[in-house]
Amino acid sequence: PHLASYTRSAGAAPAVFPAGLDLSELDSQTEYVAPEFKQWASGLRDHVRDHDSGGLRKLALISGCVGLFGLTIGLLAARLTVVTITSLVGTVMIASGAAALVRHWQPDLYQAGIERPSALGIACGVFLLVSLVLQTLLTRRNKSSAPAPTP
Repeated sequence: PHLASYTRSAGAAPAVFPAGLDLSELDSQTEYVAPEFKQWASGLRDHVRDHDSGGLRKLALISGCVGLFGLTIGLLAARLTVVTITSLVGTVMIASGAAALVRHWQPDLYQAGIERPSALGIACGVFLLVSLVLQTLLTRRNKSSAPAPTP
């Protein structure tokens, strides 16, 4: 509801990226996010803080609880956490590298993928599942190195 009331007073959100931004020419001086959008987003944050400070406290509490839950799972289920994080990071790295290569070498295929985001999502999901299975198999405990049971 705060977004709708802010949009009525400040207008619709401007474009996130500046017009004419060319990502092929990367340098440290390029402004990747439009200053108008930064100002609009800052105004939205101030608007929500002024009209619903309790909601921000709830958000902070929920974020803290999720962080503690993640820490607990990471400590108690270390193998599961390692398998999951490794699979996720690997999938993101492979997908981003493949996207850059396809964009450069096969622009038609890249455009076809952009037009069918569900197909890309399914492909990434299948790759993630295969990665999860492989990581699980590769991190199994070796039964031959386990200590023998004592009688």
